[in-house]
Amino acid sequence: FLCQVTCWKWKKLGENMSGVELAEAEYKLSSTKEDKTPGENNDGNASVNQSLDSSSMESHSLLRGYGGGSNHSMTGQGGSDKTNDVPKVVGNPRRKSSLFRTQATKTPEELQEEAIDKKKRSLKINDTTSAVLVSIVIWLCLIENENFYQPDPDIGKTSNESTLWGNYLRAVIMFLTLIIEVTIFAHYRAQLKILKIKKMVPYNCSLCESGLMRYYIPEAFLCAICCPPYFDYTFEGEMLSGTYVYSYNALISVVTLFKAYLIVRLYTHYSRWTSKTAQKICKKYRVTADAKFALKAELKHRPYTILGLWMMIAMV
Repeated sequence: FLCQVTCWKWKKLGENMSGVELAEAEYKLSSTKEDKTPGENNDGNASVNQSLDSSSMESHSLLRGYGGGSNHSMTGQGGSDKTNDVPKVVGNPRRKSSLFRTQATKTPEELQEEAIDKKKRSLKINDTTSAVLVSIVIWLCLIENENFYQPDPDIGKTSNESTLWGNYLRAVIMFLTLIIEVTIFAHYRAQLKILKIKKMVPYNCSLCESGLMRYYIPEAFLCAICCPPYFDYTFEGEMLSGTYVYSYNALISVVTLFKAYLIVRLYTHYSRWTSKTAQKICKKYRVTADAKFALKAELKHRPYTILGLWMMIAMV
C-alpha cells in the first residue's frame, strides 16, 4: 500500500513539474536514501525499508521517464530482471501538454471559422470559373458581332446577316451562358450557407426567404441574355432626314459587356484588404472587410493607380 501511494504521489508530481524540478526532486530523494544508516533499522522494519527501496526505485524510473530518459529494469532478490510496469513517457511534460492542447476539442467559434473558410474557398473557385467563362463569352460575342456586321461580296453576304461560322459561335456562347447561370446559382447558394453558419438566418431558410433572391434574379436575367443562332432581325427608323438600321445582335453585344462585373467580383477574393488577416483586424474594430472596405483602402493608399485603372475601363 505504501509503495502504491508513493508511486501515485510521484506520478502526480511529475505531471506538473519541469525537467529542472524533476532533477532536483530526484537528487533530494537519492540524498535522503543515502543519509539512512543500516544500524537504525531492526529486523521488524526490514520489510518496510524494502518496500520503501522498491518504491524509490519505481519513483526514479518514473522520473527518468518524464525527464526523457529510458526505462530501466529492476533486479529482484533472485537475480532475475523484472520489466518496469510504469508506462514509458518520452519527452518534456510541458511539450506533451502543449501537444494535448492542440489536439483537444476545438471551440464552437473555431469550428465556425473553419466552416466559413471552407465555404469561402469553394466560393472563390466558383467565382473564378464564372469570371473566366464571362471573359470567353465577351470575346466570342465581339468576334461574332464583327462577322455579323461586315458584308462579304465573295459569298454574297450582306450586312447584318449571319454566316454558318457565326451561328456556330452563337451556339458556343449559349452553352457557356448556361454554365454561367449554374455558377451564379452556386454563388448565391454558397452565400446562403455562409449566412446559416454565421446564424444570421434560420438553418432551414431558403433562398427566397433569405432575401438573396432580389439579387439573384436580376443577375441571372442579365447573364442569360445572348443571341441565339439564326436570329438576324433588325429594326430601323428615321432621324435627321435619314434612316438608321440597328440589329438586335448589336444591342445584345452591348448588353454582354455588362457581364464583366463578374470579373470585378474577383477583387474581393484576391485583394489583401479582404484576406483572413484583414478580416481578423477588422473584426476587432467592428468593420466588415468587404469590397467597399477594400475599395476605400485602395483609394487611400493608391489613389492614382485606381483612378487610372477605372478611366481605362471606362474608355474601353
